[in-house]
Amino acid sequence: MRSFKFWPNQWLYIAAFVASMDIMMTVRKFYFINVICSGAFSIIFGDICVKAYEVFVYKRKFLEDTQKKAVLVTGCDTGFGFLFAQKLAKMGFLVYATVLDRNSDGAKTLETHNNIVVVALDVTKQASIDQVVEFVTSDVKKRDRTFWCLVNNAGVAIYCDVEFAPMDHYQHLMDVNVFGAVRMCKSFLPLLRAAGNGRIVNIASQSSKLTLPCMTAYSMSKNALTSFSNGLRLELKPWNISVHTIEPMFYLTTPTVEDLLKHHNEHYMKLWHSAPNETKQAYGDSYRINRIQTFKELTTKYMKPKEELYEVVDDVVHAVAGIDPNVRYTPSTRVKILMKMLSFLPQELVDKIINPEMKELPAGLKNAQLSPRTHS
Repeated sequence: MRSFKFWPNQWLYIAAFVASMDIMMTVRKFYFINVICSGAFSIIFGDICVKAYEVFVYKRKFLEDTQKKAVLVTGCDTGFGFLFAQKLAKMGFLVYATVLDRNSDGAKTLETHNNIVVVALDVTKQASIDQVVEFVTSDVKKRDRTFWCLVNNAGVAIYCDVEFAPMDHYQHLMDVNVFGAVRMCKSFLPLLRAAGNGRIVNIASQSSKLTLPCMTAYSMSKNALTSFSNGLRLELKPWNISVHTIEPMFYLTTPTVEDLLKHHNEHYMKLWHSAPNETKQAYGDSYRINRIQTFKELTTKYMKPKEELYEVVDDVVHAVAGIDPNVRYTPSTRVKILMKMLSFLPQELVDKIINPEMKELPAGLKNAQLSPRTHS
């Protein structure tokens, strides 16, 4: 059975289910209230049914010849890649776990595992990729393995307003999150084609569909990666090479929330200081402080804890080793329902939901409001 926990706060779900049903029956003559409660009833009931099916009925089936196959996973120093590599190795795959720093704690830990070969790689440099391709091509032959799957996990995310960030910021995110995956696919496709079949798994994000304030550059990159995956999947179908995307949303991949906040705050301040003085004056320190505080509040409230990372790991494992893998995976049933609901709403309403009214306006706007207006 899949390592799937039942829904969190299950008693709240049941209470909401009963309450919506009770209201619906009590105020049947009020059409508008009845419609709203019917919708809530349907959503909660559907969520319960889907989760019950996944827990008690559905059983994923996996390949049995994993000991003959090799997989390469990028970005294994920390986070998802670190977990993917270990999980796939335990299943019998030979895993080439690429890291940016061979001396990192993650790299040293992975080196102690059987079936894991740690390889240094910078996905932004073609020369580095070429060296890894040469090594893997030779090594799989020595070990009598078939190169089966490429997992493009390496990625970066930085929180910052559009106007603060220099073009280097956008270029860096695109270079790692998009062009890094493109380089890897183009470089490893000859090895996959030579095997006669295989898979490519790209770690995208729900941010490709839902762009939050200060996450514009990141969402751009994940949107591009999703589009690349969709086109590549169609082009590689004749070669019997399938392409899959994993689209998680708000998972904590650092040791603690404090580590994540510190990382993003440092980058935000770095980009703030690099902005032109006119821009900093227009926004003001109060705005900057409020933006950082807002990110802290959102992270603390919505970021999924490390205990739920298994949702993403399980989906990646199924994409790599499942007998009948999905084209696209959205870890968490709650996120599936949320994104489906938002897709039915007009964009103006979605904007209001994901971008509530700011507590602190930019300094330039406050000054403009205080200045007397002249009428022509």
